[in-house]
Amino acid sequence: MPNGKVAEAMDAYKKELEVYNKKVVAEEAHNNQNN
Repeated sequence: MPNGKVAEAMDAYKKELEVYNKKVVAEEAHNNQNN
């Protein structure tokens, strides 16, 4: 794989990870309100 493709894949992965982390944090905050 050329380096450009690796960088692209890493960028996409980081963005997805960020979105996932925000979702998890939001869900945890929501769950904590119910306790």
